[in-house]
Amino acid sequence: MQSLYDSEITVRTEPDGCWDGGFRAQIGDSDNGWKEPIIRANTWDELMTKLAQHVVVSHPESEFAKRYRAISPS
Repeated sequence: MQSLYDSEITVRTEPDGCWDGGFRAQIGDSDNGWKEPIIRANTWDELMTKLAQHVVVSHPESEFAKRYRAISPS
C-alpha cells in the first residue's frame, strides 16, 4: 500500500459485503473517478497480490510497476 501511495496511485480497499465476504479494491477516488474493474479476493494477502498484478499492467510506466515488475516471477 505504501508503494502505491508513493507512486500516487489512489486505491480504495474495503470489506466486500459482510466480514466473511472477503475484500475488494478499486483504483481511483471520488474526485477523479473510479477505474474498472473492482478487484475481489477472499483474503487481504490475495487482494494485495491481485491489486499489484493489476497495477503493473494498468499503470506500466508508474514507479510501482517498474519496481514490482522487476521482482515478480515471470
